[in-house]
Amino acid sequence: MVEPTASKRALATKFGATAAFAPEHLPELTVDTTFDCVAAASTLGAAGAATVPGGTVVVVGVPSGDTALPLARLQRWEIDVRGTGLYVGADIDAVLQLLATTDSGIAALVTAEYPVTEAAAAFAATADPDQVKVTVTWPS
Repeated sequence: MVEPTASKRALATKFGATAAFAPEHLPELTVDTTFDCVAAASTLGAAGAATVPGGTVVVVGVPSGDTALPLARLQRWEIDVRGTGLYVGADIDAVLQLLATTDSGIAALVTAEYPVTEAAAAFAATADPDQVKVTVTWPS
């Protein structure tokens, strides 16, 4: 797992990642399938570089607009690029079932809470790279 923010790398290993690296300390490694959860030009380039010939890059992240791909490497080494849908009904059902039946520790992903009266501040807080999930709460 590659993540620039140290607190997020620590959280990833807490939740089961085998290893977590800062981009600047990425070892020379290759994998069959790479999941890009950011979808920025730099992360797509790193994903392409880390994927073996004939492998697959799965784009999970939502890009902010059109993003360049390392097409020369992808074409030369027959690396597939696949998109994936997020937040579809089946995913939400599965997460709700998981939360209802296990002690998943998911609360650790919530790094900030704001009352609904401070919703604008909550959205602003999402720009902080140390935040994982920011929630807005309503009064009981």
